[in-house]
Amino acid sequence: MGFTYRKSKNLGGGVRLNTGKKSIGLSAGVKGAHVSVNSKGRIGLSLGIPGTNFRYRKVMSTKKGGGGFIAALVNLTWWLLVAMVWVCCMICIYFWKFVVFLGKKLFYLAKKATAKFCHKEIVEE
Repeated sequence: MGFTYRKSKNLGGGVRLNTGKKSIGLSAGVKGAHVSVNSKGRIGLSLGIPGTNFRYRKVMSTKKGGGGFIAALVNLTWWLLVAMVWVCCMICIYFWKFVVFLGKKLFYLAKKATAKFCHKEIVEE
């Protein structure tokens, strides 16, 4: 096992400068999705659902010798599909959080109104 070195510096705005023993790179993104590029020509994409530890990571290389135009179209289609699934998951999660929040608020208001209504009846008798 050899020696390793890794250091990461936050540059702000979701951008990080990463240095290692053999390369340096940049990564940028938001919570749940980021893209990284390093000096060896590696490109990485990571899509995840925050709070679930569920993540999809793909590492690609920019080296020559790819499969041509058809392979590029298939790769692009695959990445569009992955991105659409990720966006749908994020929409569902935040919609569900909104529904739960709204349900709690409505329950609280109904409970408060019921308590106020019941209190009025008891006082009037």
